[in-house]
Amino acid sequence: MTALERLDIHGIRGIADLSLAFDGGSIVLGGGNGTGKTACVDAIEFLYTGSITPLTGTQGLSVRHHGAHVRIPAGEAHVAAHFSGPSGSVTRRLSGQLDVPVDLEGHMARGAQLAFILRRSQLQQFIHAKPADRYRSMADLIGAEELDRTETVLKGARDAFEAKLSQAQTALARIDVRIAELPESAGDDALLRLANERLEAVNGSYRLNAWDDVREVRAAVLRDVAAARQDPALEARARLAAELQRGIGEERLRSSAGSFREVTGPARPQQEHLVDLLNLLRRGRDYLRESAEQRCPLCEREMRGRVLFERLVERVAELEEVSLHDQRVQRASQELIEALQETTQRLRALEPLLGASGLHAPAAPLRDALTMVSESVRDRALTESRELLDRVRQALDRWEGWARQTLAPIESEMDSAASGEEDDTAGAILGVLEGAVAERAAQERGRQELVRLQDERERTVAEIGAAERAFGLAERAYRIFNRTKNAEIQRVYDDLRTDLARMYDVLHPGEGHGVVAIAMDTRKRGSSDLRMGFYGRDDEDPRAFASEGHLDSLGLCIFLAFARRFNGDWPLLVLDDVVATVDAAHKVRVARLLLEEFGDRQLFITTHDSRWFRELQRLQEETGHTNVRNLAIESWTLETGPRIRELVSTG
Repeated sequence: MTALERLDIHGIRGIADLSLAFDGGSIVLGGGNGTGKTACVDAIEFLYTGSITPLTGTQGLSVRHHGAHVRIPAGEAHVAAHFSGPSGSVTRRLSGQLDVPVDLEGHMARGAQLAFILRRSQLQQFIHAKPADRYRSMADLIGAEELDRTETVLKGARDAFEAKLSQAQTALARIDVRIAELPESAGDDALLRLANERLEAVNGSYRLNAWDDVREVRAAVLRDVAAARQDPALEARARLAAELQRGIGEERLRSSAGSFREVTGPARPQQEHLVDLLNLLRRGRDYLRESAEQRCPLCEREMRGRVLFERLVERVAELEEVSLHDQRVQRASQELIEALQETTQRLRALEPLLGASGLHAPAAPLRDALTMVSESVRDRALTESRELLDRVRQALDRWEGWARQTLAPIESEMDSAASGEEDDTAGAILGVLEGAVAERAAQERGRQELVRLQDERERTVAEIGAAERAFGLAERAYRIFNRTKNAEIQRVYDDLRTDLARMYDVLHPGEGHGVVAIAMDTRKRGSSDLRMGFYGRDDEDPRAFASEGHLDSLGLCIFLAFARRFNGDWPLLVLDDVVATVDAAHKVRVARLLLEEFGDRQLFITTHDSRWFRELQRLQEETGHTNVRNLAIESWTLETGPRIRELVSTG
């Protein structure tokens, strides 16, 4: 077993320089308040953990800034320990550096994980803390931190899925509200009937048979206005506007050009007399399939019929594929030629109107490009045709840009002319048409919004289903883990009950208390309750009846029971002034309990009570514990720290 031989402290807390010689045994350190007893405990904790509990977890305090002696640079502050079994020295510096030999790495790592130091302030955590804080203190003793971290992760996952589910449910409710707020759709037919009723009320000469007629009726109204004014130029522009609105077949041309590009993209081998060759190969394939002849019917040489047959099958398949592709190319070419012809005809029809309107349009470059592509496609120059289609696209883009720029002022002029009529009939008709188009557009937007919301609702309902399943799984995993962990910790508490009750009975024999127990609150994530019988009343909170001294001794028994159960053969046990509120008679029992049940360990006990200090000395002799050094702090100064002398028993 690894034993602590000497502890050297330099510049830690209130200690400038101090050496404590354990010599593999125990030390009882007595002294008044503020003389450095707790600083020695701080040094031991810092050696193993790199931390000091009173400086941890409190806002404004830290080991880095407050761990060093006020007169010694933090870079020089350190604690060194010398061990035997195996022998070696360990030094931890306040700067963070840890020097530890390989043989002692396991010992130091274990010391960092175990709870073997008890301060009086920790007794309050065992007894007077809230159940959740008490649980955390006891979890540190058990070593259940990893379980708690796992539980926290599971709870975090459960909470995240619950939040996601709640968000999806909120989103669904919001979608349903928006769907309910959408105006009811009147339908295209109903809107068309309403538009015709309004047109009839203004002028019965115009009627819409379909929504596509709006543009034509509008153009007719503008032409009639121009004719009524006997203005040929205005009438020509009105007709031009109508034609520009109709377009020149751009959509069909772009679509057919895209299909042509797709079909003719990869280079395909073109073969002459494809149909004749394919038919010949088919006849040869069929002949070999049905004939057992081993000689060629043409040259009468021997032939490998099976091999030839398989090759003919492959060639027929290849040529059939080429043939099918050629058919697709022909169909795409024909569709493109027809689209080119339609656009060319529309351009030619516009030329008189352009001339009468005095406008210059980029029609010639587009018409030339259309002609060149048509000739190339007819000649089956596929590569050249694809290249020329780029020129068509560019010319078409320029034409469409010009048409948009030209149409806007012409329409504005027409609208002004229509609104200037004395009876304003034309303006009213145009207003009806614009209103009808706007109503239909609004209705279409409403339909699109409804479709979008319905799609969004469907996705959200699916998300809710997935979130419900995920949340259910996460909730079950968390609850199962929580119940299992609580049950296992409760089992540990139950295992400790015998030691806890026995130790408490040793300290308080015949004082009316009943069963002492620690219980997990299974309704909560991490919560430990203390229960005790008291003069016939079972399962009570000990704080309701016990004195402060009794409660402190109960906290001490809890710590000792945990240390016995979980620390195994760990050699060191540190108790810092833990019997301050216990009376003299009970302190004697505490001393006897420590020496008799934990005398096989290295004890480091501090106390400011001189009577208890002497009682510990006496009991050492009585129980045969001779490997204990009893040290008294005579004084303390800032420059030197505690001044210690050893008290030797006189027998």
